[in-house]
Amino acid sequence: MASKHPDRLAGLRKMAPDATAPKPAAAPAPAPAPSAPARERGEPVNVRMPAELRARLAAESARRTAEAGRTVTVQAVILDVLGKALPHG
Repeated sequence: MASKHPDRLAGLRKMAPDATAPKPAAAPAPAPAPSAPARERGEPVNVRMPAELRARLAAESARRTAEAGRTVTVQAVILDVLGKALPHG
């Protein structure tokens, strides 16, 4: 059975790339951007602490942030306090 519109896909065929056409040469891959030096990664630890202690650490964090002119997190305060309190070895 013949179709009334035998060439309905002609427009699409014109838009589709020809399978026999040579493929354009691929552009060379861009050089990777220089990366920042790797940070030392620690072990993840979850600590449940009393709200009063958390508030004291947050206050110390805010004080250090104002003093340093950059954000000092509660985590940084905890690591600093632990590092000073525990003997090395």
